[in-house]
Amino acid sequence: WLDRPWDVARPLPSGEPDGGDLEAEAGAVDVALDEETTRALLQEVPPVYGTQVNDALLAALSRALCGWTGGRAVAVEVEGHGREELFGGVDVSRTVGWFTSAFPVLLETADDAGVLLRETKETLRAVPRKGLGFGAVRWTSEDGTRAARLAAIPVPEVNFNYFGQGGGGPAADAWLRAGPERVGAHQSPRNRRPRAVEVIASGGGGGVHVRWIYPSRPSSSP
Repeated sequence: WLDRPWDVARPLPSGEPDGGDLEAEAGAVDVALDEETTRALLQEVPPVYGTQVNDALLAALSRALCGWTGGRAVAVEVEGHGREELFGGVDVSRTVGWFTSAFPVLLETADDAGVLLRETKETLRAVPRKGLGFGAVRWTSEDGTRAARLAAIPVPEVNFNYFGQGGGGPAADAWLRAGPERVGAHQSPRNRRPRAVEVIASGGGGGVHVRWIYPSRPSSSP
């Protein structure tokens, strides 16, 4: 992280650097990839380029954001659920919930889609232990100098979170099943949003779904 040229990342054209808006004021756009694009993303691209779905989604995100900012690089905060295989000797199968990690990544765009995908993959592979240590060093390290240098890295305006592919669900006679009730909002509407734009992707039901959350303050005019 300390060796990356963070100053080359262009800021978003609008919005406040720290988000600056409340949860109650946020807007959202939901999109879904069609069946053909989903099949290519999940089945055709990975064996050709040796990539994961996360690589392709972040490559596409970097191209979209750089097209918006007019730059060649963008900083993105990548969030992980911590339930993937990180290193040997750790079994989380008997645990409940997430072990959330969040870390900054500098993504550079490219005109050629194949080059872009390969470079994005290499950038993500270079992150040690999928970013698990960034927050630990940033907030708990006894090495004050190193923690301060990590704290000096500009906080990305964009957060990205890919939840992975959901399964088909438990069998009808399973003792534990998802309830039909809505759980409501996950955050208080008075919470201040930490990032200007949040991109949440997930798979299930035969497609890949993406939600974009952005600042949307109500107009002060009548």
